[in-house]
Amino acid sequence: MIINWLAKIDGVLKEKSEYNVDAKRVKIDIINVCLPIHEINFWINRQENLQNIYNQLTTCTHKAVTEILEAINSTYCPPFKKIFEQLIYALKESREISIWLKPLLQQTIQFSSVHFNNAHHLIVPLVHVVHLIWSGAGYYRSTTRMTTLLRCICNFLVCRAQEDLEVANLFNLDADEGLQKISKTLEILELFKLTMTQYKVKYSNNQTILPALTSLAVEVTKDNNNAFPSRQLWHFSDIEVFGPTMDEFLDQLMQLREIFDVANLFLCLEKLEIGGSRGKTLTRMLKKIHSEFKIIFEELTIARLDFGQSVPQMGQQYFSNKSWQLFRREKNVFFQRIRILKKVLVNVLIQAFNGYQNWEQISKLTIMFGNILHGDIISSEFKVILPHIFNIYADELKSIENSINPVLLGFELRGVDAISLLGNLPPIAGALMWIENYIKRCDALHAYEINDLIGLLLKTTPYIKRSVNIKLFLNEHPIPSHVGYNVFVLPSMIEENNENKQEDGFAFNDDGGMNNKMLNIHPSYELFTLLAEINYLLAFRQLCSAEGNTFLNEFPQVLWDFYEERDDLWQRKIKLMKIIHYYNAVQEKISNDGIFKLIACEIDSINNLVAKACQTVTWQNYATNKQSSDVNT
Repeated sequence: MIINWLAKIDGVLKEKSEYNVDAKRVKIDIINVCLPIHEINFWINRQENLQNIYNQLTTCTHKAVTEILEAINSTYCPPFKKIFEQLIYALKESREISIWLKPLLQQTIQFSSVHFNNAHHLIVPLVHVVHLIWSGAGYYRSTTRMTTLLRCICNFLVCRAQEDLEVANLFNLDADEGLQKISKTLEILELFKLTMTQYKVKYSNNQTILPALTSLAVEVTKDNNNAFPSRQLWHFSDIEVFGPTMDEFLDQLMQLREIFDVANLFLCLEKLEIGGSRGKTLTRMLKKIHSEFKIIFEELTIARLDFGQSVPQMGQQYFSNKSWQLFRREKNVFFQRIRILKKVLVNVLIQAFNGYQNWEQISKLTIMFGNILHGDIISSEFKVILPHIFNIYADELKSIENSINPVLLGFELRGVDAISLLGNLPPIAGALMWIENYIKRCDALHAYEINDLIGLLLKTTPYIKRSVNIKLFLNEHPIPSHVGYNVFVLPSMIEENNENKQEDGFAFNDDGGMNNKMLNIHPSYELFTLLAEINYLLAFRQLCSAEGNTFLNEFPQVLWDFYEERDDLWQRKIKLMKIIHYYNAVQEKISNDGIFKLIACEIDSINNLVAKACQTVTWQNYATNKQSSDVNT
C-alpha cells in the first residue's frame, strides 16, 4: 500500500505543462497546453489535486500509518516523509502560481470581447501582466515556464487574429478592404512583438538576480525538467517564443498582403483617365490591363483554397495543410503573370508622360499614378522618361526666369509700379500676389510627388536646386522688404490721408446756370484704396501665418484703428450716392418742366443749402456736419 501511495503521489508531483506541437510525442507526465487558459487551468487543477492529496494524508488514518512506520523504524518512513515535504512545497508552489496567473485570464477575456483589429489598447496591459508574473511569481520565474506561457499567448493571439480576419473570405472582399484588414492584423501582432522586445530589453539588465534555491527546493525539483537555475534574468529565445506560431503566421499574412497590394494597384486603373493627344487610346489600354488583371485575380480566388482547415488545433502548426502549399504554388504563378502585365503598364505610362508638354500636367499625372509609380512597378525601363521630364523642367524654369527678370529690373527703377497688377488689386497687395504666384510656381517645380519619383529613378535631383535658388532669390529680393516697408509707411499715409478725408464729399458740376448744376461725388480714391490695401494685407498675413511665415506679423495698431472705420466710411459713401442720385433726378425735371418756376424760391433755397454743404461736408465730418443733416432732410 505504501509503495502504491508513493508511486501515485510521485506521478502527480512530476506532472508539468509544456507547449508541444507534436501531441503524439508527449510523455505521460507532461500536460500539453497551447492556450493561456490551458496553462491557467493546469495550475488550478494541480492545486486542487495536491490539496486533495494533502487533505487525505493529514486525516487520522494516514497519521496513524505514519506513526506506525516511525514506531517500527520502517524503511518506508524516510521516503514517505520526503515525498510529504515535496507535496507541501508543490502545493505552496501551485497556490502562488495560480494566484499570479488568474489576472492573465481577464486579459484574454478582454481580447475575446473586442474585434482583433480594435485591440491595440490591450497589447501593453497584456505584456505588463506577463512582466508582473515574472517579477512577482517566484515559483514561476524560469525561462522554460515563461517560454511555455509566452508561446500559449502567441498561439492565442494568432487564433483570435485568424478568427476575426476570416482568411477564407478575404478574397470575397474588395481589394482595399481586404488589404486594410490584413494590415491592421499585422500591425497589432507586430506591436505585441515590439512591446515584448522592449520589456525584454528594459528588464533583462535591471532585473534583480534571484538568490539560490533552498536545499528543499533543489531536492524537490532536481528530477523535474522545469527546474530553473539559481541565478536567472528575464530572458527568452525569440525563436522559441515567436517562431513556431506567430512568425510563421506573420509571414503568411505578409504573403497575402503582397497579393492584395498588387490587386489594390491594378484594380484602381479602372477609375483613371489619361488626357493629352493620345489620352483616349491610352485610357482604353489601361481598361484592358484592368480587365486582364481581374481575370488573373479571379482565377486565384476561384481556386477555393480551404483556409478554414488551418484553424489552430491542439498540437497542430498553422497553415501546414495542403491547401496552403497549393496557395503558395498558385501565388508564384500569379506573380509570374503579373510581371507581364507590369511591363505593359510601364509602356502605357511612358507614352502618357511623353504625351504631356508642361510641368503642371506632368505633376498631375504623377499624383494620379502615385501609388503605382512608387510601388515595385518602377523598373529600369521607366527611366527613359527622365530626359523628357528634365526638358520640361528646364523650359518651365526658363519661362519663370524670363518673366521675373524684366519686372525685377523695372522694380529697381520704378518701384512697385513696375509690377503688373492682377485684377483690381491695390499696389502693395498686387506686388505681394505677384511674388506669391511665382513662389508657388517654384514650389510646383520641386513638389514632393514628382521629385520623389525622380529620386527613385535617378537617386539624385540636380535640377531641383535651381528652382529652390529662384525661390530664395524672390524671398530675399528687395520687393518683399519694400512691401514690408510700405506696411509701416501706411500709418504715415493714413495721417496724410486725413487731409483727403477733409476733401469735399461731393461738389457741383457747373454746366451753366444754377438750375442746371448737377452733383458729383468725390470718391477719394486714395482713401478707399488704402482701405482695400489694408484688407488684402490682413488676408496675406493670415495666409502667411497658416504657412508658418512670420511676414506681416507685426501689424501697426494705427492700421487696425483705421480699418475699424471702414463700415462708417462705406455707409457715408452710400448715403452720398443716394442724395446725389435723388438731387440730380430732381434737377433734370426742373430744367425740363416750366411748372417748377412757381416754386423757384424754394428751389433756390435748397440749391443754396446744397452749395454750402458742398463747401463744408467732408468724409471726416459727414456724421457731425449740420449741412449734411439738412441735405438729408
